[in-house]
Amino acid sequence: MKFDKLIESILGNTEQSVNKQIGDLLAQGKKVYSSAMGRVGEILNVTGNDVLIKTRNGKKGVTSFDHGDKVKIDKTPEGDYVVINLS
Repeated sequence: MKFDKLIESILGNTEQSVNKQIGDLLAQGKKVYSSAMGRVGEILNVTGNDVLIKTRNGKKGVTSFDHGDKVKIDKTPEGDYVVINLS
């Protein structure tokens, strides 16, 4: 199954905002991480346009994936999800 179809089967609509997709995955109990430039860490929560990330050094910060750099969500071999920059 192609990734777009997988996400569509999980989320129902690939046109959703990235923040909404992340929130839906978290609501399903999935682990979501970010490897996007300047926003590396585990995503803990999404509230509206705010994404709460816990960085590798344990600090927490708020970002958004709906503006700025283009990103996509990939599924890892372990079954988690990761937000990455598009080339």
